[in-house]
Amino acid sequence: NNRAEVIKTLKKIVKDTPDEYMAYYYLGIMHNDEGQSNPALKYFEFALAGFPKSSDIHIRMAKILDEKNKKDEADEHYVKALAIEKDNPYALSRVGIMELEKKNYEKAAEYLTKAKELQPDNSATLRALGGVLIEQGNYTDAIKLLNQVLLFDAQDANTHLLLGRAYEKVSNPEKAAEHIELARKYGKKDAAIVEAIGYDIARNYTKSGKYEEALAAYKKEIKKNDDPALGYYEMGEVYESLEDENNALKAYQKAYELDKKQIRGIFRSAEIYQARNDKVNAEKMLKILKGKADYKEQAAEMI
Repeated sequence: NNRAEVIKTLKKIVKDTPDEYMAYYYLGIMHNDEGQSNPALKYFEFALAGFPKSSDIHIRMAKILDEKNKKDEADEHYVKALAIEKDNPYALSRVGIMELEKKNYEKAAEYLTKAKELQPDNSATLRALGGVLIEQGNYTDAIKLLNQVLLFDAQDANTHLLLGRAYEKVSNPEKAAEHIELARKYGKKDAAIVEAIGYDIARNYTKSGKYEEALAAYKKEIKKNDDPALGYYEMGEVYESLEDENNALKAYQKAYELDKKQIRGIFRSAEIYQARNDKVNAEKMLKILKGKADYKEQAAEMI
């Protein structure tokens, strides 16, 4: 009731005295606290007319726009806030993330490092800086930093995905698979994360010698991946690692059936059949290969 009375009083003030910009500012805060983002933005816009050099108002507007999934508009306010206040940690963090997205890694590192110094517990800053460190090849420091982020939010899918990438780079496929699996678990409703993961879980199981787990991961991913043929080809390689040539042949040929660009599966099938002295099936594979420019000479040599 008190809050409602305050809002009522503030509205009367701005009605009677339209240039009372501080009243607009407080109306923006109070409406935002009530979850009323549109009137909050309106009042903050009025407040900016009186306080054009207020980084605080720009940051508040940017955060609301982020919640409304209006990233580009939010970015504009973060940039303006940084122009006004060069040590604003929120603005430094966001501009650093923007530079990371543009692949300007040195600039991104500069902004994000400064943001981290000013606000060491901002998970968005730490996660983005971890991403920069990966791009710069500093995988060990990236892993340390990203593990810190998980202390704030152990279920952040993006952090787990970045950790998976970092562990891949330091040749630790078991840890990579663990974190990528967690990224899929916590990010299953995020289309970008699902697409980014693809066959990575299966590949890391393969690298760590966990072939049965790899096969299970491939079979699961093939059902929803946009490129099932690639999955079948790679699954064929796993079957070969298990010395299961029959299933390897099925997988290789299924890959070609789904996508004629997966001719390497036919080539590998020809090699397996020849090693078995299965001339009939080898000839079938070689006949296909002879019709492919990239494999024509190799096929001729195998005959």
